[in-house]
Amino acid sequence: CALPIFDISKNDNDTFTVKYTPPGAGRYTIMVLFAEQEIPTSPFRIKVDPSHDANKVKAEGPGLNRTGVEVGKPTHFTVYTKGAGKAKLDVNFSGLAKGEAVRDFEIIDNHDYSYTVKYTAIQQGNLTVSVNYGGDAIPKSPFIVNVAPPLDLGKVKVQGLNNKVDVGKDQEFTINTQGAGGQGQLDVKITSPSRRPIPCKVETGATSGIHTVKYMPPEEGAYKVDITYDGNPVPGSPFTVEAVMPPDPSRVRAYGPGLKGGFVGKPAPFAIDTKGAGTGGLGLTVEGPCEAKIECQDNGDGSCSVSYLPTEPGEYAINILFAEAHIPGSPFKADIKPVFDPSKVTVSGPGLEHGKAGETATFTVDCSKAGEAELTIEIISDSGAKAEVLIQNNSDGTYSITYIPAFPGMYTITIKYGGHAVPKFPIRVNVDPAVDTSGVKVFGPGVEPRGVLREVTTEFTVDARSLTKTGGSHIKARVINPSGAKTDSFITDNADGTYRVQYTAYEDGMHLVEVMYDEVAVPKSPFRVSVTEGCDPTRVRAYGPGLEGGLVNKSNHFTVETRGAGTGGLGLAIEGPSEAKMSCKDNKDGSCSVEYIPFTPGDYDVNITFGGRPIPGSPFRVPVKEVVDPSKVKCSGPGLGAGVRAHIPQTFTVDCSKAGVAPLEVRVLGPAGVAEPIDVRDRKST
Repeated sequence: CALPIFDISKNDNDTFTVKYTPPGAGRYTIMVLFAEQEIPTSPFRIKVDPSHDANKVKAEGPGLNRTGVEVGKPTHFTVYTKGAGKAKLDVNFSGLAKGEAVRDFEIIDNHDYSYTVKYTAIQQGNLTVSVNYGGDAIPKSPFIVNVAPPLDLGKVKVQGLNNKVDVGKDQEFTINTQGAGGQGQLDVKITSPSRRPIPCKVETGATSGIHTVKYMPPEEGAYKVDITYDGNPVPGSPFTVEAVMPPDPSRVRAYGPGLKGGFVGKPAPFAIDTKGAGTGGLGLTVEGPCEAKIECQDNGDGSCSVSYLPTEPGEYAINILFAEAHIPGSPFKADIKPVFDPSKVTVSGPGLEHGKAGETATFTVDCSKAGEAELTIEIISDSGAKAEVLIQNNSDGTYSITYIPAFPGMYTITIKYGGHAVPKFPIRVNVDPAVDTSGVKVFGPGVEPRGVLREVTTEFTVDARSLTKTGGSHIKARVINPSGAKTDSFITDNADGTYRVQYTAYEDGMHLVEVMYDEVAVPKSPFRVSVTEGCDPTRVRAYGPGLEGGLVNKSNHFTVETRGAGTGGLGLAIEGPSEAKMSCKDNKDGSCSVEYIPFTPGDYDVNITFGGRPIPGSPFRVPVKEVVDPSKVKCSGPGLGAGVRAHIPQTFTVDCSKAGVAPLEVRVLGPAGVAEPIDVRDRKST
């Protein structure tokens, strides 16, 4: 066995210092010789303990892990020797194949009782790593490391990951890692639009390297799919997946005139709105008597504008499918008509009912729903005379028609649109002879320039006796308000050629009163009548015997009319020799009846006011007399007896004291019928 080498040093005090290093543990015998003679007590026997403890050495790190090491990828591990004593660290590598198992092998002393061991594996498969300290194997040595093939992320393929999926439906895709090498650690993370993690399940099939990922998107929006292999993002990761609501054809809406009908040669438009219906393919076909060209424009807001061009009339079926299913209402039935449809033309107006020779008659033709075509009108009398016709295009699909028949009689009106007769035509119209209204007179407060009062019924008279002696429905009156509205008027036929017209205005301002005889305006029509608010005492009329004279103790009557005078208070007062009892009765027709009873004869003043002002003629001076009753007159005296003699003056008395006041007339007739002279004297006692 090896012997230790002794280092002997002499000290200054005749002593020696001996140093040696035991080559190993065990029992040693040391012999000490001086002058080649063994000194007393020699030999010395000592026990040398080991200088290290490999069991206290620990090794760890990625380079010793069972997995994680790849061919050609540098790795390392650490050996900790603190407390294990001082010894030499040895590391050996051996692979399954012959030759070097590693390259770039290096042991680095960290000078903190630890060593870093670096190496790069160059053989695939199990690698045996032996770690010895002081020649002794440390715990767990040798280490078995599975060296994986080199990592090639380009070999990782993601298949079946759709960039657009349906919300609430199970989704799956596959990841093929065959040939990608590395440790084979696959990780998939899916994040929702609201940034919440979405559970996903990764299943590895029987064929190693084929992995199936399953998940279900719970909400609409963009999802992020992160896929890593051995901690590295695979090509294309993170992936974006758009989750949309599953298609619901029932929520698709189509609308527009082209779904109901149209005209030949004109685009028939309609729109399709898919908002809220999810994602699905839109299918559109038009079936009919001919092939129709379809144009579709995406509006970018979930809707599209569509039009088709029919070239023949008839019924067309418009099929609209969403996600291969018909939407509500599909197929739509559209009735395509020729460019024009005479059956849609309507005609109205007074000129279709009657006319007058030499006067303008009008009516309207509405072609707005009939398409475009030429409008032709012919108006001809039974005698062959054609009326002049003026057609005015109103640019809104309607036409204003004016014609003037030259002669009275029956006329035939023929209207054609696009060469075809319109409904209900031709028709027959009677044209009356022309009317000369120059002899018609209109008068009365309701047409006077001074105007009328608001909310007060007024009237006027139409005297048409120059045209009719028996009346009839010839007169028409129309009152046009300042606002353009019309005020109702009421006509009373007096059956003698005169007419009474009444109306009540309810607006302030200038009104137009039109008066026509057989649709022909009478002279001065329309009349301009101003309407104002208030009352006009000058329009009040009072009349009756009680305003001309009266009798004592008798009811004396007169009437006050306030019609047309506005709104105001009626005042009545009577002044005279005595107080007079007065009463008034409202007749509910704009007039009132007044009666008064005077108690003393004499002149009385009857004061009548309206709105606080006297009416025309007020105050009325009324003489009141006693009541005359000849039956109360008494005659007496000898001149009335049987003993009257000729040529002798006779007297008698006439007592009128109870008969009232009246002139007394006395006549005496002789036998020959000749009046005798008499002398009548008032005795002042009567």
